[in-house]
Amino acid sequence: MKYLPYLLIIFLISCRSEKKEDTIIREIKLKEIRNGHELVKLTINLEKTVADTSEIYYHADIRIKSRDSSINDSLFLIKGANGVLLPFSTKIP
Repeated sequence: MKYLPYLLIIFLISCRSEKKEDTIIREIKLKEIRNGHELVKLTINLEKTVADTSEIYYHADIRIKSRDSSINDSLFLIKGANGVLLPFSTKIP
């Protein structure tokens, strides 16, 4: 019982921070939605991280209107304020 408050604090801290993988998946989904694609299946092939820039190569099965297709593409993310990952095209104020 004496460790319960410590476990609660660790749980709350971990819930507040978004994991890097979740950010990458969210940004890929947003990119494909902007292109008018419905993402069906996603596979991340390679992730390169150099300094504050991450380069992610992925393969996605997509649906465009009523036909299925697949693409190979990449996404660049940079670390913004407080270490938050942002798409490379994002302008930092």
